[in-house]
Amino acid sequence: MNQSEYINLPFCRPGIRKAHSGFLFQDTNQTIRVRREHIPKDSDFCFRVLIDRYQPVFQKNDIMAVQRINASHNEIGLFWFNGIYYIRILSQEGSIRRLRSLNVIDPDIVVNEQEQLQCIGKILGKVYGSYEICGTCEEDETIPEHEIEIQ
Repeated sequence: MNQSEYINLPFCRPGIRKAHSGFLFQDTNQTIRVRREHIPKDSDFCFRVLIDRYQPVFQKNDIMAVQRINASHNEIGLFWFNGIYYIRILSQEGSIRRLRSLNVIDPDIVVNEQEQLQCIGKILGKVYGSYEICGTCEEDETIPEHEIEIQ
């Protein structure tokens, strides 16, 4: 097979889970190798969904492809808010910013004007087909769903 048919991108691993489907990323040095036709165009990095709290949009173990651009109103993005990462839909109504949950279980997060919200990237979609994850991971900090740390 032709090497140009494949793409290698940084791969991040979610680790410790927080309240409202938030999480932290593990310190890893990994890459994902996947066929170009199985990943959304303009993807900059990928990560795996480790919980089922994003259904019906995303399933547990889906690999998300992210582009390092800001998500717009009503787009799904990867956000950093109060030291925690979230997969949410950005809603902007005037000066009110809200991170809308992808499910009915978790409440939306209202972001006050004085609070810092950073969009890490826009989620372009899922990686399909076969892939290979290469590299090192310091240790697996993944916590089972029944052991969520609530803050």
